[in-house]
Amino acid sequence: MTQHTDDPIPPFDDPAHEREWLAQERAMQRERLQLDPAGDDARGRRYRLIARALREPSPEALPADFARQLAARVAASPARAASGTRFEFLLMLALAAVLVVATGVVVAIYGSTWLPSFAALLPTPHAPATHWLLMLAGCLGASWLLGRWQRHIHGPTARIPEPARHPAQAGAGQSATLRTSPAIPGDSMHLELPKVRLESFKDFAKHYLMIVLSILTALGLEAWIEYTHHAHAAEAAGVRIDAEIRSNLDAVDSSLAQDERQAKRLAAIRDSLLQDFKTHVPEAAIAQHIQTLVAARHFNLNLNWPTLRHEAWDVAVADQSASWIDKQRMQRYSAVYASQRDVGAGLGANLALVMDGPQMIDAMTDLEAGNVQPREFLHVISQMATMLDQARQNLQTLQQHLRDALPGQTGGSAASHP
Repeated sequence: MTQHTDDPIPPFDDPAHEREWLAQERAMQRERLQLDPAGDDARGRRYRLIARALREPSPEALPADFARQLAARVAASPARAASGTRFEFLLMLALAAVLVVATGVVVAIYGSTWLPSFAALLPTPHAPATHWLLMLAGCLGASWLLGRWQRHIHGPTARIPEPARHPAQAGAGQSATLRTSPAIPGDSMHLELPKVRLESFKDFAKHYLMIVLSILTALGLEAWIEYTHHAHAAEAAGVRIDAEIRSNLDAVDSSLAQDERQAKRLAAIRDSLLQDFKTHVPEAAIAQHIQTLVAARHFNLNLNWPTLRHEAWDVAVADQSASWIDKQRMQRYSAVYASQRDVGAGLGANLALVMDGPQMIDAMTDLEAGNVQPREFLHVISQMATMLDQARQNLQTLQQHLRDALPGQTGGSAASHP
């Protein structure tokens, strides 16, 4: 149906759209009435030119049997078209298969060289760039979901009504629609996307809520990724520390066993020499007795001390993964590594207080030369036996701490070593 300017004006949300619609209607009416274009403005003359072009018949009319000729061509071409389409599809499938195989071969041969370079370009989970990318993704996702929800609730946005059609075109069954945007300076025509206007506090609250939800979503994703990363790092650090503590515990058990045997050998030699001195045996006989005891008991003055490793703990402290381990487990780890440091420092202090290094060297030299001094040798044996007792006590304390730090190991030291 053709609308005239005296028809009721449809409702418009924008006054500019209403002015544009009236300008189109006025120009089409003046063109139908063949009025002088001198009284039209630039916009009206453009609209009259469009209406005049739409009213003119096509310069080249279609032949009368156009539909029959087109149907005949379509009926004759399906077999040939299907054959050509099938060949193109097979060719494309073959090329795709070759491309996939070639890609696999290239990756298998050269992947170890250039794949790490591409992996280095990707942001790590704990990098600041990853946090901003997640926040951007969350905002975009929330905006898209809110837009779809608004379209679902309110329906599509209002469109500019179609302008009137020329009577000649309407009578011929052809419709022409002139769509323009609101007037802008210079009376130029352009397309403009629909905009959502904030007409109430409710609309503002919706957009504000969308922004807040987007930020909260991004922050939640970031927090979840950080928590996952921290939990994985803490678990990996705990596994490494547990393995290191077990290794140190095995070393302590082995050292305690060897020191126990060494203490028994030295105690037997010391008790025998003390008995000789108490019974006033001549020193020459005691020296001969020392040579016999040393030869029979594979004598040495060794003290076996374990190598206590702490690399896993140092790495956990350096990369801060130790701070993500649970509190009780962290306290056990801290206590055992502090005990390792203490027993090491205590061993050095005891060696300086108890042992006389030059005297020990002189006694061992005299023993090898066959000219041992019984009293000096007894003093060296007593020093070494005292040092062994102190070292064993320190190792037993450390052994208990190591077992306390491991799950399922508490309380086993008393049964192993007195």
